[in-house]
Amino acid sequence: MLLLVKANLLAVGTGNITGLLEKLPIVITEQESGILAVRSLKNSQIDGVISKWDLPDMPDGLFLRNLRIARPNIGTIALIEESNQEQEISARMIGVNAVITESVSYEYLNAIIAQILKIEKFAAIEV
Repeated sequence: MLLLVKANLLAVGTGNITGLLEKLPIVITEQESGILAVRSLKNSQIDGVISKWDLPDMPDGLFLRNLRIARPNIGTIALIEESNQEQEISARMIGVNAVITESVSYEYLNAIIAQILKIEKFAAIEV
């Protein structure tokens, strides 16, 4: 049995972890650029955002920085480069809810997304 939770997550530039995200029982809206992600935020009901820190059109966390200013109550996850302390510190300083790398496990990603979407836990998930 697969339980679908009524939640919409915007995934921006997530590349290698997109496959893990697709296993979650939520609606995923994928965008590759910050500009397209901004349009999605304007045109769709989005409950949380996971974004790569360095997007081609918005480097150095510009998308997440602007998002935290414009919508401070939305749950955010920064996807940073492995062992990049500068990115992690910068992401934490702007107030993202979580910081992960592409080597994240499915179980941890599941828990973090459930937490930022304020869902107790995802139940009855087939992987």
